Amino acid sequence: MDRKKRKIKLPWWVPYSVPVIIFAAIMIFIIADKPEYTVTFSPGYDGGRSKTETVEKKDTVSVPDDIYRPGYTFAGWWYKDEDGWRLWDFENDKVYEDITLTARWEHVTYTMTLDANGGECDITEYTVQSGVPYEMPAPTRKGYPFAGWYCGCQNMTKGIYPYIDDVPVKARWVTYPLGMSVHIGRFEQDGNLDNGPE
Repeated sequence: MDRKKRKIKLPWWVPYSVPVIIFAAIMIFIIADKPEYTVTFSPGYDGGRSKTETVEKKDTVSVPDDIYRPGYTFAGWWYKDEDGWRLWDFENDKVYEDITLTARWEHVTYTMTLDANGGECDITEYTVQSGVPYEMPAPTRKGYPFAGWYCGCQNMTKGIYPYIDDVPVKARWVTYPLGMSVHIGRFEQDGNLDNGPE
């Protein structure tokens, strides 16, 4: 007796599942091939706060919010590779590893207008840069030791410029009560500051 060949009937959904399985396998491969990397935004100076962003491989980086540093002008985010420092292009540069983008800052130039306050000085203006130490020249006034350049109560004779705008400065001189003799080396102890006419 011949056996009849039995025809196996597959469920109706099997033919439709094959493309789905293939698509899922392709997506798994793509996802596995796109790891995530960390982009660190460094402020570029001590005391600033860094930020991080997670980016997938071959993706671009989102432009961060504007940052501010008193006395400086922001000059872009920079990246250091084997060729040195270069400006990061947020539209075209893509991420292939963990990277650090560092903020670059440019010094701002300020001008102090000098008032010798009864003395003599070779210059009437003095230019400084933010964050850069400076020391101003001393004026002269016969019979009065120089006590420093001041803007209000702020001694501006030397140091780091503390303001974010141009300011006037006035010379101060050491004076003595009428009849007191001046002894060299003692004027800082015995003398009084002459702020000049207000």
